[in-house]
Amino acid sequence: MPTNWKNRLTHWQPHREGGTVFSLAHLHPFAFTLDLAAAGGHAARRVEIRVGFSNHTFTRKRTDQDGAAQHYADRTFCRERYPLSLSLPAIIRSLDGKNCFYAAQDNYFIVEAPNGREYWIFFDVRPTDELDAVLLFLQSAYPPEAAPTPRGRHRKKVGFRVLVNLALQRKRPTPPP
Repeated sequence: MPTNWKNRLTHWQPHREGGTVFSLAHLHPFAFTLDLAAAGGHAARRVEIRVGFSNHTFTRKRTDQDGAAQHYADRTFCRERYPLSLSLPAIIRSLDGKNCFYAAQDNYFIVEAPNGREYWIFFDVRPTDELDAVLLFLQSAYPPEAAPTPRGRHRKKVGFRVLVNLALQRKRPTPPP
């Protein structure tokens, strides 16, 4: 499989505030594999799950009170989201067998509880140019009190493996009524 896919995704530079440096290396693109059993006329296969991260996993919307802090477009570094983001690679690697909830605009989310605190993680699963690879892109992640309830949030679930299988077929799941 081509290795240059990582070069097309953002490799976040460390965030610096005063004399403190916050590494963002944990949010660099990575990949892991998922073995899918034969089903529905498809042979068993090993799929590469490629993972990329938006700055929304460690930033929040900028306000007038933020001053001259380092900005990421209309966002600023968030000391609440950053420590939670440290758990994202492990959470993503553990998605196999989990149910995901439907969110707005063909997005999905899961609810985790690192350190006993609820954490909402939003992502999508996209096809790639390779037959046995998909891109899982983390769009945002935050504790529920840090932002309003997700738009379009549905209690309807879909399995992570279903999302991967459908992405491989270049299809999107249809949320149940």
